[in-house]
Parts: sequence; C-alpha cells; structure tokens
Amino acid sequence: MATRSRAVRPRANSDTRARILDAARALVARHGYAGTSITMICRAAGINASSLYWFFASKEELFLAVIEEGAQTFLEAVSAPRDGTAREDAVASVSRQLTEHALFLRVLLVMMLEARELSPAFRARMEELRARSLDWWRALLAPMCAPADLDEFAVLCRATINGAFIAEQFGEPVSVERVMRRLLKLL
Repeated sequence: MATRSRAVRPRANSDTRARILDAARALVARHGYAGTSITMICRAAGINASSLYWFFASKEELFLAVIEEGAQTFLEAVSAPRDGTAREDAVASVSRQLTEHALFLRVLLVMMLEARELSPAFRARMEELRARSLDWWRALLAPMCAPADLDEFAVLCRATINGAFIAEQFGEPVSVERVMRRLLKLL
C-alpha cells in the first residue's frame, strides 16, 4: 500500500498520535504483532479507526513508527563509547538504559521474532537497528580485542546481553549490568 503524504497537524493531533503509539507499544509487548489488532489499539487509545489511519496508512506503518521512535531514543541514550570514555561508564549507561527502555526492548524482541511475516522494508529496518547495536559493541570492544576477533566477540556479547535481558524480564535473578561487567572482564 502506498504511503499517503500527511500535512503538519496541530498539537492536539500530535497528542493523539502519541496515544496511538503508546497503545500500540503496550499491546504488542503483551500480545505480539499478530495478536494486536487495529481495533484493540483504537480502543486503548480512545479513538476510532479513521483517526488512526489519519496518522498511519497501515498496521505495519504504525509499528514501524513505534520501533523507529523507541530505537531513536534508546540508541541516542547509549551512544557508542568514544576515546576516553571508561568502559565501566559505558556498561553502567547501557544497563540503566536497558531498565529505562525495557518496554521498547520487549516490543523490539517481539517484532524481531515476527518480522518474517512483515514486508522486506520492515525486515530491512530491523536489520539496520541490529547492525547499529553491533557497531556499539565493536566500539566498546575494539581496545580489548584483536581486529580479527572483534566481529565474533561483538556478536557473542550482544547475544549474551539479549539473553540476560530476557531472563531479567522474566523475573530471573540476573543482572544485565553484572553480566556485561563479567563479559568485559573475561575479554
């Protein structure tokens, strides 16, 4: 479906857009993409379907906006460490952001698991976000790893932290920050 061009909307409508995104985020975290209907989103946001379609041409476009907004906020908060940034500061920052953005990360996980059923453009955007997380790990690990090992260790660290995050969200006695610190100590 072609995306409609949209005019700039008044502030009241930006509040409606925010309610739609909040409702979609909460519902997909609980029910998954396939289990979340436009009707459910509209009911939770307190709007009708025509209001939703004023902002988003499709369910997929809506959830892409949810991912884009969350990714922008999260990735800005955990910007790649720069020269002179202590590893410990980077670890503490990421751990804080994982806690503060847990809902977004749950949504991202759900969407990654269901991405095969979505458009190639949606899958490509998900892959781009995952690539950015590997770039972050590469920047953190570069001073500690041989260049030949950097990509492999970045993938290993990201996968380990993904697993720790899932375990933590499931209520297991795991600390993402402690896992990150131990990973870096091992390296």
